[in-house]
Amino acid sequence: MKCYQIIANKYLLCLLLFHTINCFTMENVDLNEADERINQQVEAIRDMLNEQLGINKHCCFRSLIGSIMSYYATSFLYQKQIYNKIDDIERCIQTCPKTHNSPAIIKNKIFLILSHSHWYVHYLVNACIQEEVKKFENITCSTLDQFLHPDFSKDTIGIKKLIYDKSRAIFINKSDINSPIKSWWHIIDTLYKDDPHYTILQTSTHETLPNTMIMSKNEKYIQIKDIDNNTIIWNTNNGTQTTSIKQNVQWLSNSPLINECCVIYGRNYLAMAIEKSNGIILFKYPTLESHLCQKLFNENRINLEQLKILNTSKTLDTIKGFPGKNIKQNIDQTIKTLQLQNSNCSSLTLY
Repeated sequence: MKCYQIIANKYLLCLLLFHTINCFTMENVDLNEADERINQQVEAIRDMLNEQLGINKHCCFRSLIGSIMSYYATSFLYQKQIYNKIDDIERCIQTCPKTHNSPAIIKNKIFLILSHSHWYVHYLVNACIQEEVKKFENITCSTLDQFLHPDFSKDTIGIKKLIYDKSRAIFINKSDINSPIKSWWHIIDTLYKDDPHYTILQTSTHETLPNTMIMSKNEKYIQIKDIDNNTIIWNTNNGTQTTSIKQNVQWLSNSPLINECCVIYGRNYLAMAIEKSNGIILFKYPTLESHLCQKLFNENRINLEQLKILNTSKTLDTIKGFPGKNIKQNIDQTIKTLQLQNSNCSSLTLY
């Protein structure tokens, strides 16, 4: 037991030393960009929070004491307590004599400055963000629409939206949704895993010439030539061939032939053409919506009820282009298969 206490004490001491090193930077944040009035308003809210924490504004080492008191006041809180304290800070901003008549955009700016300049607010915001990221990670078919399309109509000064947007960005980074594809072997590997963000743009039976593949500057079209010098053009959004394009379309230069293939890296798409093939592999970078829908589909492949909920979600309908079509098609086919299996099981039971 003593061993655990020693380890805990050493950990706490290191943590406090770290905060002490940074606390002066936190307290003395540069407010030059804000006008003098906002500076005074921030100071007023800071004094109110310090008073709640029991910190005298005239005491020595206020920064050090504030960082320690803030740490203990925000540690080991339940989720509901964290959100309640954020609501208390919002009430302070709404009721403070120096801020209550300010427009919502100014109040939001005050809160943002406090989140960078006051340890107490900083700790609470980070705790809220961590809780929101967990919600993203534990999202279900039933909570998908509600969580991806939250109602901020009662969020008068935008605090909840600020926290939601930050947690959304952190989740996207953690999920590697926007990670670049570094190897064309990775493209082939992912393609065989039935990723809905890929589609095959096929020509006829004629082989294509990879080094003739080019994409339009706006990424709406991609074209390639076959061995008979025929030009084939596709619409990248839905992956279908087209002949009706504007004459003034600007095309990006084609990529060099490396290891028997050419790859084009766009902002939203990645295209690859391989020698002795008759088409193009087109990949559309995932969005948060398409990533989560595919994740939920993979997790609920044998759960008929959850797949039905996912199939009727508004989020699924917002996924544009062929990825949305592919995910929808996969869900529909799986639902039909499960229903058929259930029907066969019922028939055997009756028999």
